[in-house]
Amino acid sequence: MGSAFARSFAKKHTVYLSGKDRQSLQTLSQELKAEALSTNEACKKADFIFLCFKPKDLSQAAQEISSSCEGKTVVSIL
Repeated sequence: MGSAFARSFAKKHTVYLSGKDRQSLQTLSQELKAEALSTNEACKKADFIFLCFKPKDLSQAAQEISSSCEGKTVVSIL
């Protein structure tokens, strides 16, 4: 789901990617000519943050981004 959103947004916007699967992240990054970053780095750079992951990973993701997404628009796709 996240890669579909990234592909769509990358057509007209700068996209920063983050994810647990480094191989898939690198492949998508090259395909979209997008920057692959740590979760915190991506959140700091982005104006809008799309959370696209399994519900079981919400707690960990929330802890990772809590300090870097303040004042930003966060959209959750769980």
